[in-house]
Amino acid sequence: MTRTTHRAPSLAALAAAAVFFLAGTALAYGPPGGCAPGAGAGFAAMLEHRLDRLDLDPSIRNEIDAILAEARPTAAALRDQVAAEHERMRALIAEEAPDQAAIDEEVDRIGSATGELRKHEIHTMLAVRALLTPEQRDQLRPQRGRQGLRDGHGRRGHRH
Repeated sequence: MTRTTHRAPSLAALAAAAVFFLAGTALAYGPPGGCAPGAGAGFAAMLEHRLDRLDLDPSIRNEIDAILAEARPTAAALRDQVAAEHERMRALIAEEAPDQAAIDEEVDRIGSATGELRKHEIHTMLAVRALLTPEQRDQLRPQRGRQGLRDGHGRRGHRH
């Protein structure tokens, strides 16, 4: 029976692996100057597109438009904050010797900023939904089944 010795990876190898992992994570946050995938402007555009498909009374549509107009400046500021945090993350990761503690703090700031954006989007959506009939709310929901996102049993995946 031969014995094999197990060598622990060197510190340099671990550091290189961490940099590649973090760089990949940073790329997942979206293009430079942009916001996280699916964040921000896409939400507002999606909501307005779905509202356009509803047969809304003009007075209700005017109320909804006022809610959306009031929400836009805050949403834009929050998207800008998320984008700025992502830029800081990219800069930290690009450093010659990335500071893990600083990166961890930046991850927390990104999470916080993204959370605030999501809360704002949800509050806006709930304010809009409060003006809709139950039938209109049903029509506003995405039709996931037709998009093939469910497997027929309520799970994500492909149909077999």
